Amino acid sequence: MILYLETQRLAQEELDCIVGPDRLPSFDDYNNLPYIRTIVKEILRWRGVVPLGVPHKLSQDDHYEGYLLPKDTVCFVGVWSLHRDTVVYADSSIPDTRDEGHFSYGFGKKDLSMLVDM
Repeated sequence: MILYLETQRLAQEELDCIVGPDRLPSFDDYNNLPYIRTIVKEILRWRGVVPLGVPHKLSQDDHYEGYLLPKDTVCFVGVWSLHRDTVVYADSSIPDTRDEGHFSYGFGKKDLSMLVDM
């Protein structure tokens, strides 16, 4: 935030207006802090926790572009690259993105049902 002082100022104004000076924000404030939610999404997209995401293991055989990926194969997803895909981030109407704006916490069972946590 040190590079984006105006962004920091606007976030602080939102926080002061909604939460005030006498308490910490809680999940009850979530819907009332849209600017801060947007900042967090962009930070998680731009500088995710790990570049290859959390490793997963296939729960069944899978075929991808002519290759067999056997059950129990450990998979890493190139999250860093996905977060910089201009096709995905230029078009906000892509279905099944769940409005997260990032994949920092994974993809969910609906999206990659063949993967299981290691």
